[in-house]
Amino acid sequence: MASFVRLLLVVTALGACAAPQATSAVSGTAAAPPANEQIYVATDTGISVVAQSGAVARELPRGVSSPDWSAFYAVEPGSTTVLHVLDATTGVERASINVPGRFDLGSAYRVAPSGLSRNGAFLTLEAAPTSTASSFAVVDLKSGVVKTISVPGAMTVDVVSDDGASLYLVEHRPDNRYNVRLFDLTTGRLAEKPIVDLKQIELSTPDSVTRGLMAGVFQASVDGTLNAWHFSLYFNPGRRPFIHALNVNARYATCILDLPVGPGPASPGFWTVALTPNGKSLYAANAIEGTVTKYDADTLQAVAWKPLSRGAKATTASIDATTASVISPEGYRLYVIADTGIVVVDTTTLAVKAHLVPDRAVRSLALTADGRRLYGLSLDGTQLWALDAMTGQPIATLSVPAATSITRVR
Repeated sequence: MASFVRLLLVVTALGACAAPQATSAVSGTAAAPPANEQIYVATDTGISVVAQSGAVARELPRGVSSPDWSAFYAVEPGSTTVLHVLDATTGVERASINVPGRFDLGSAYRVAPSGLSRNGAFLTLEAAPTSTASSFAVVDLKSGVVKTISVPGAMTVDVVSDDGASLYLVEHRPDNRYNVRLFDLTTGRLAEKPIVDLKQIELSTPDSVTRGLMAGVFQASVDGTLNAWHFSLYFNPGRRPFIHALNVNARYATCILDLPVGPGPASPGFWTVALTPNGKSLYAANAIEGTVTKYDADTLQAVAWKPLSRGAKATTASIDATTASVISPEGYRLYVIADTGIVVVDTTTLAVKAHLVPDRAVRSLALTADGRRLYGLSLDGTQLWALDAMTGQPIATLSVPAATSITRVR
């Protein structure tokens, strides 16, 4: 453990020395970000914490944070995997948990959910995927108790329940088809039948109903906060994108199928979902296709839909679907990445209120806790733009190491 801490401190020092400097674009009418405000950006090797000077204040290794960022869990694969529990603010190690066997985060192999339970109490790790068998380790992050399981077939983690009793797995089949399977961690058994929403089955034949096959490619997920829903956004190559809603406590699923068509060009990679801070409303939006829908996050019924008519152009750009939209703290403004710039949607009327920085291409968004500043990451991942969240006025520009998304502003 001590050697890992020393290595982390060395990496931090090197990152700070080599960090590029910021180029400031502070306006006379919009307040600059506080000097101590830091932006956490994900990279291919972990998370870089960027100061307002543009320097990398510290580095966190590849891992996942608790929902409230009180802890950060870094995975060190090996014949015995070591799960390092770090302070997310300082990077200092608090503890470590040994996991028998070689495991890693699901995101180490593909775009995937975090593996954390919604309450942050349990973390599920995966062994390297194979077509014949799949192995997982479920770690109780409070007690350090580890349960390892193996199941036949090609499966990956969806989510683990808040009480650690239910592990939900995605069973992958040919042509992007999949099943959701329940592994009961109390009995140690894989449920015989998949968790099925009959609306989503492609062909309602007796055979397909028995198998429960669905089709889609995972893009992003968000957890309900007032209920037990785990929402996953899927791109369906043969139909429209959809949201798979899994009730992790009651052990059933339902689907919000065929998200509405907008007036703009098809852009499946720009679909994104966002949940209001109070947990009551879920939004599905695509600012290029020109569509936004508001759902009741408990009943899953559509409350309102509106086309976003804004003359968007088709693009092959790649964005981070998980951080492509964000909602203001009071819940009145929805910010969504567009073909260029950021669209601001009034959550009451679903009308477009503004189009921020229309001359820039963005791949990821994050808001400060007070909602006053909006950070955008450039499409190539090398620049951070701080904007006045109300006016969209640029107030600072930071050059950063190549990043894939913004994970936090502190």
